Amino acid sequence: MLENWFSLICFTPVDLILTICQQPFQELRCPALAIINSIANQNWGQLLLNAQPGFNEYLLNRSTENDKSGKDAKYKIIETLVDSPTTSTHFGAPYLIKLKKFKNEGPFYVQTETEVAVERE
Repeated sequence: MLENWFSLICFTPVDLILTICQQPFQELRCPALAIINSIANQNWGQLLLNAQPGFNEYLLNRSTENDKSGKDAKYKIIETLVDSPTTSTHFGAPYLIKLKKFKNEGPFYVQTETEVAVERE
């Protein structure tokens, strides 16, 4: 039923939703991410998401969200995919490993760069 409704949104619903996710307005992005989360635990939804060009990279790119609600919404998608038993089938084991790493690091992880100062005489 949900799959039928989802397919009636437009010809390429995942493309439309990802376009909304890339808008600069939080009021648009967060509901679009919630829709992605809703279909991420469905077998057909995972097939659609994995087939969408750029989705896998977008999901793991931490720089696309700058505020707490956006980071939380994206993290919920990661959690849904990691907890789903069909993710490794549809996305592959290497991608699932990346998702698990993202989940373990948490929604607010920032990679740090270590700089070493050398004193010269």
